[in-house]
Amino acid sequence: MFVRYYETGGRTLRAGRPAGVEGWLPIASLMNLKALVATGRAPLIHPAGTVSEYLWRAGRKWLGRNFRIPRVVDVPLRGLKYLLLGLFLYAVSSMPAPAIREFLDSPYGMVDDVKMLNFFRELGMTGGGVLLVLVLGL
Repeated sequence: MFVRYYETGGRTLRAGRPAGVEGWLPIASLMNLKALVATGRAPLIHPAGTVSEYLWRAGRKWLGRNFRIPRVVDVPLRGLKYLLLGLFLYAVSSMPAPAIREFLDSPYGMVDDVKMLNFFRELGMTGGGVLLVLVLGL
């Protein structure tokens, strides 16, 4: 509804920016954390949030358990996750706080969550296939 209001030029019901989008934008959350620590000011556009914890709980509630993938697949994927985290941490830690604020307050920084939403709204076969493989843990 937030996006639709702006897409229609204000002709639909106005809604506030949802807080849960940062689960899909982890680098923005890291940037905001650094800016908060460095400047003492909380971000106005993307306050950090999480989605993965809710997905874990939903899997446990709906299915009675969470699936485990074979260790031979799990360990390399876990390593990839921490490699990406390291790259994100390096990128964010090397940016000065004013540059982070400038990026987050830029026109692109204000709509990056909308761009991510549009990725899922206009999902193609390749993106859908990749997501299906990730969800199924194959």
